[in-house]
Amino acid sequence: MLKTPSWYYKANPPLYRWALWPLSLLFGLAHNIRWASTKTPYHAKAKVISIGNISVGGSAKTPVARALAHSLKTKGYRGLILSRGYGGSQIGPLLVDPNHHDAAMVGDEPLMLSHGLDVMIAKNRADGLRLADEMGYEIVILDDAHQNPSIHKDLSLVLIDALTDGGHLAFGDHSLLPMGPLREPLFKGIKRADHILFIVPSVDQVISNSLLSTLSRFDRPQQKIALRSNPSAQTQKRVHGFAGIAKPWRFHQSLIEHGFEITAFNEFADHEPISSKRLSQLRTIAKESQSTLITTEKDYYRLNAHDREGIDILPLEAYLPSSFVEWLIDQMDLKAPISRLK
Repeated sequence: MLKTPSWYYKANPPLYRWALWPLSLLFGLAHNIRWASTKTPYHAKAKVISIGNISVGGSAKTPVARALAHSLKTKGYRGLILSRGYGGSQIGPLLVDPNHHDAAMVGDEPLMLSHGLDVMIAKNRADGLRLADEMGYEIVILDDAHQNPSIHKDLSLVLIDALTDGGHLAFGDHSLLPMGPLREPLFKGIKRADHILFIVPSVDQVISNSLLSTLSRFDRPQQKIALRSNPSAQTQKRVHGFAGIAKPWRFHQSLIEHGFEITAFNEFADHEPISSKRLSQLRTIAKESQSTLITTEKDYYRLNAHDREGIDILPLEAYLPSSFVEWLIDQMDLKAPISRLK
């Protein structure tokens, strides 16, 4: 596992990245071959909503998937979140049970989402959709499958990180992995999108003219989605933070914005397992500085139950406007639930 280079999203990335250009060409070629070789994507009986992005990681797909699943559940729809289960050993398809599974088996994000929602993992998403159909789910929310050509999507939502703190750009200089942050050429990814969701700290934030100009030629509906962290009232203000997410500097910035006194901060690679030994070292350092360990919700669920003791979290919550949820239901032709929650 590798840490996401912070220069991926900078306006002037270092020149040495050009050494990765041949690998980016191969990455783009593999992407094209995959799409060209997939002739008949699986078409599920359930309505399928894809939540994805164009750049690698850190676009709030999981919080948005959770918020959408909760909204649809409240309205009476029988929905399921389908994840690849990145970082987990299980191939699936299988329903995640937080009482019997851990992150090593099903991945940190599915485990986190399974507290209160139906979540399935499947390395092969088409197999997961087949099982979801057999189980009678009306709606399946695909977490991170925009680049997967093997399944039909009824609605594709593309998330774009519009947070510009520290001079970060949503798509960097538009280079493909590993030279830059893009999973595919921007025009291909946006062309398949039905709706663009800008992730912002507040719906009052103005989207930069450069980003709007980049997307203007695609003529896609756009919606701002507020993403906010919510510290517990019991959380101590003197903290030692750590995070293994795509953009750990976002978590660090959130701690600053909430007024925490940060005595130390450790970055890990996205989804990187943190051993009990390493965590013990962090506890010792935090104790010496009279600090409380604090991490992201995703990192918290990656730890085993015993290691979570005494660690605070700073959860992220996405706020979906009711008008957007109603628009989505209308687009999906889901004006009345087939099944009602009891």
